[in-house]
Amino acid sequence: MKKTLYTLILAALLSAGCRSTPADDPLSRTSDMAGWSIDVVAPGCVWYNYTGFYLPTGTNQTINVLEIDLSHDGYSLSVVHSEEADSLSAFALRTGAFAGINGSYFEPDVSFVKTDGEVRREVTVDEAHTRYWKHEGAFFLDPATGKADIAYGDNASYLASAYSTVLSGAPMLIADYEPEGETFAANPDSLDLRTLDYEDYRRHQGVRHPRVAVALTEDGRALLITVDGRWWTSSGMTARELTRMLVRHFNPRCALNLDGGGSTTMLIGNRGVHDTHVVNFPVDNKRYDHYGQRAVNNVVLVKRND
Repeated sequence: MKKTLYTLILAALLSAGCRSTPADDPLSRTSDMAGWSIDVVAPGCVWYNYTGFYLPTGTNQTINVLEIDLSHDGYSLSVVHSEEADSLSAFALRTGAFAGINGSYFEPDVSFVKTDGEVRREVTVDEAHTRYWKHEGAFFLDPATGKADIAYGDNASYLASAYSTVLSGAPMLIADYEPEGETFAANPDSLDLRTLDYEDYRRHQGVRHPRVAVALTEDGRALLITVDGRWWTSSGMTARELTRMLVRHFNPRCALNLDGGGSTTMLIGNRGVHDTHVVNFPVDNKRYDHYGQRAVNNVVLVKRND
């Protein structure tokens, strides 16, 4: 009887997001988490979700953050690229991954992608082009060791990087705790952003859209982030709002924005819908469900190590 009672209590604690030791407590490095649900998917893997009215933006928001302990030997992070675009769930199924998000901007000329030591894409767009801003930073990863970084760069520095995996994006949201994303799309109040070209960085990042980002903490954890948008249940965020949300709740050392909009997708094994495990509400099918995945060329995946 005592053993059964103990088991029930332990299960209740785990389902509430609690841990048995302070060192493993997912809340030990966060603050102001009122309203967030916290799901310990597995040791070293924590899913944070916020669904509802989010006071800092004054709108409804649906936010998903998956935290992976890169030092945990049970998991590994990787970037997978294919010239034949496919859904995030299809990438995960082929590789045996149990979680992930979509990757960099889909235009081949604006993104730098290197996986398994092989360059898959280089930035070829001219510096004067409206889309040139889309590769100002990159996520660097050594899947074998879990060593990772996020830093500013360009095509030349990405080519020269010793990391076997490099995935570019923009804008840099946080660099060494500096909230760079707060001012990336700054503009005069008199300027109507919607009169600008859609790819103009001020409009692209200054208007609320679904967002995707990757972040790293000082204590060796990776954060995979999605913010839904274009629904009444979630208005999306600007780069400034996304930056402030990350600083307020997770305080990462660095963070990089990836391809959002219709590409925005997160899946977590044994969560979300049963056949794809998608937990957010992708917009590409223009229906409020979990099935609107867009075909993408690269993804950030989480795999269980055997």
